[in-house]
Amino acid sequence: MVKIRAFRGLLPLIVLFLILFVSDNSRCEETVLFETKLNPSIEAILLPVTVKGVSYTFLFDTGSTLTVFDKSIEHLLGEPLDINHKATTPSGQVPFSYYKPVDIKLGQLTLKSKQPYLSADLKFAGKALGQVFQGIIAMDLIHQYIWKFNYGEGKIQILSTNSNLNTDEYETVIPIHPIQRMLPAINIDLGGKSIQFVIDTADTGSGELTKDLLDSMIDKKLVHDIASDTSVSVTGQYSTRRVRINDFKIGPFVYDNLLMSEAQQNAIGLSLLKRHDFILDLPNIRLFLRKGPNFSFIEHEDKSGIKIINDNGQVVIGFIDERGPAADVGLLAGDKIISVNRKPVSGNDLKLIRDKLKGKDGEKLFIKINRDGEIINANLILKKGYNYL
Repeated sequence: MVKIRAFRGLLPLIVLFLILFVSDNSRCEETVLFETKLNPSIEAILLPVTVKGVSYTFLFDTGSTLTVFDKSIEHLLGEPLDINHKATTPSGQVPFSYYKPVDIKLGQLTLKSKQPYLSADLKFAGKALGQVFQGIIAMDLIHQYIWKFNYGEGKIQILSTNSNLNTDEYETVIPIHPIQRMLPAINIDLGGKSIQFVIDTADTGSGELTKDLLDSMIDKKLVHDIASDTSVSVTGQYSTRRVRINDFKIGPFVYDNLLMSEAQQNAIGLSLLKRHDFILDLPNIRLFLRKGPNFSFIEHEDKSGIKIINDNGQVVIGFIDERGPAADVGLLAGDKIISVNRKPVSGNDLKLIRDKLKGKDGEKLFIKINRDGEIINANLILKKGYNYL
């Protein structure tokens, strides 16, 4: 009887333990709707999608409102709703048409949009990225889910809106403020002033500043290494300014010497975001951040005067800065790069080659090119600051 009474005395404690255990585990439960790998050798986030039973690759873009299909798969969209429109980009105008949306699948998850899709020529954007993609998944589809990016484990997950997020290991949560055209934005501390920046995952750099903000920061000496550079839009390359920012803060995180470019909006790009593991909880308008394995990454600037593209699998010089080392040794736009430091390269190696072109000041690169059938060897000496203003 003593044993029974002792056991009965433990019953309330056991029940309480079970309640707390179940409750704690339910809080950690995350319902994964889709999972895929993050490829660190690719500068952008690319997703494997299925449209009408056929597999394609789409770019993940929180900086765009409407999903875009490349002209090459425009036939999947049926009859157009409206045609012959033009959008203005920094490098020119891009024609596009509106179409009734079709379902897009990520694994077994079906993404549905209430907004029209666009059809446009994405060929040059793919060349500049060095990866072929046939479309862009934009905020009309992205906003419906919780997106979890784990660079430490190299994976992306889409979570159900009913998930109880396990966020104990995340160091901060930042409110998201949806702005015009449904784009997500957060507040950034710049020189003690709070300024709104769009989250733009299609920007492979650290981010962008408007002309007015950039001019103001130059006047207040909040930036250094001011340079003229080239950037890329859907239609081509264009001239812009580039700076390093002295002090850039998101919540408790401080970033030194971020490279950012002048553009039409203030935005943070993927190079900044992927310093972290992060959760884009768009239904609940919040961003969770924790330091990732590359938090202390130092972003280097180009020291060659070359901008390269992937043209049908070949590395081609798309632009030459006449002030740079590449022009000094006679390299020209249109030259096809065969090898760098005697190692053969292909169009899939754009990130690797760009990293080499951002090497140490004074470093020598041995570059072999094909110019209309003629093989030319060049010793390129990297130079920091050739394009400083």
